Amino acid sequence: MRHVLALLALASAASAQDLPVVRDGLTPALADTVGTDAIDGDNGRAVLRATGQPFTGVVEDRYPSGAPRLRRSVVDGRPEGLWVEWYETGVVRYLATWSGGRGDGVWTYFHPNGEVRERASVVADVWDGPVEGWHANGRKAFEGTHDGGQRAGVWRFWTEGGVLDRTERYEDGELVDGSP
Repeated sequence: MRHVLALLALASAASAQDLPVVRDGLTPALADTVGTDAIDGDNGRAVLRATGQPFTGVVEDRYPSGAPRLRRSVVDGRPEGLWVEWYETGVVRYLATWSGGRGDGVWTYFHPNGEVRERASVVADVWDGPVEGWHANGRKAFEGTHDGGQRAGVWRFWTEGGVLDRTERYEDGELVDGSP
């Protein structure tokens, strides 16, 4: 997990010129790299279009401008390791980790200006644990907890100016109390 956090820090500051640094830490054990045009989806698996066989390696795509769009690792056609997507400007759009074909770890989404938009814990493809978000100006937007994919406990929301806007309380995924 420590290496993932280090990569998150690295990639959050990454621009198009820093791309090789981010790439070096992604999936060094997966030597084969193909473009998204070489891959088809088959029942949730990445398969090589030419052979129909599940792919193990790195899938990449670029914008028409040549800027990186995505870099994903797959093992036997299933998501594995760190996935990165970029805005066309070269700013990281999101970072997600996968294990055994399922989303697992801390997923981080970014605003186009590079500020963190949202960070959430994901366990076996389900949002589970703390989640927090920020406005594009860097101020906190919300914080709360997911329990098995549903909102749980107290959630707080702030305006872009940093003023507490409202508090909501959830039980069993249902809003039971909300105050302005």
